[in-house]
Amino acid sequence: MNKDQYIKWYSPSRKPFRIYGLPFFEMDGVYRRLQLNPPEPIPEVVSDLANHTAGVQLHFRGKLRKLIVKAKLHKPANFDHMTPIGQVGFDCYLKEAGGKPCFFSSTRFNHNNDSYEYELLDFPEPREFNIIINFPLYVGVHELLLGVDEDAILSEPDSLADNGRIVIYGTSVTQGACAARPGMAHTNILSRRLNREVINLGFSGSGKCEAEMALAIREIERTSLLIIETDGNCPDDAWILEKYPKFIQLYRERLPGTPILVVSRVTRPQAAIVSEQFKKLRDKADAQRKVVDECAKKGDKNIYFRDGRDFLGDDFHECTVDIGHLTDLGFMRMANSLQPIIEEILGI
Repeated sequence: MNKDQYIKWYSPSRKPFRIYGLPFFEMDGVYRRLQLNPPEPIPEVVSDLANHTAGVQLHFRGKLRKLIVKAKLHKPANFDHMTPIGQVGFDCYLKEAGGKPCFFSSTRFNHNNDSYEYELLDFPEPREFNIIINFPLYVGVHELLLGVDEDAILSEPDSLADNGRIVIYGTSVTQGACAARPGMAHTNILSRRLNREVINLGFSGSGKCEAEMALAIREIERTSLLIIETDGNCPDDAWILEKYPKFIQLYRERLPGTPILVVSRVTRPQAAIVSEQFKKLRDKADAQRKVVDECAKKGDKNIYFRDGRDFLGDDFHECTVDIGHLTDLGFMRMANSLQPIIEEILGI
């Protein structure tokens, strides 16, 4: 007997499913974090990385026994420093009425393949939950189908606490390197804790605050806060002093009152031993502080700076996979540090 005989398949692009983390999905209809046609051409590498689904979430409510994901990816896993589940997998959180999201399962598959099918839920009797599925952090999703038992009842999920979006623009760390599974990237942690949509605009090696990126990012509607954490991809303090002011100026032309939080890079392990690394981190943090101070002096009342070098704690060297990409411990520390800052700025 065909195992699919008692499974109904759904496209997540239709109701009752809600997709978060793709601000241009309704316009372009593709799993892409930036618009297909930005106001000005963006760097080619950023355009490619925009097809990666970091921070994308699928929400719905279901009374069901089974939940299966069937995914076609742009490419298979190919990293040597990150788990295949984090790079190209999905994970699933369940929330009961009045509760908080709780991790339940993640996909298992042959990481050499660019497509797979996996059963995330298999209960003996129907159970009802709000369900969150986190998308892969480091690969594009060409197609996704959700399979449920034929008697499953699906409905729209609970609403978020606010319809404003927290946009985080940054580097490979922002994108999620090297979380063990998608839900452990700090953007997804923050989204669960704050019950808000967080747009992950991490572009591995390519978050550099170019002017054309400001023009693209400022088109994201309902932005309640922009966080800039691009320090790690900026070559030096001179780059920051040149690029950041123009980026902020262009962003402000469209969104003059939206809060902007500039965060310097978390401490690299070598900085405790190699003096040149320590000086480089300090100089870039000082440059970012200077940019923010100068904007404030010119009348910008909604721009803030926080020094990320303090975010990981005294044992910061235990929080990375390699020279700078974070473990799950590192991402949890990032979320713990950012959450109260975000709450203070937004008054929540």
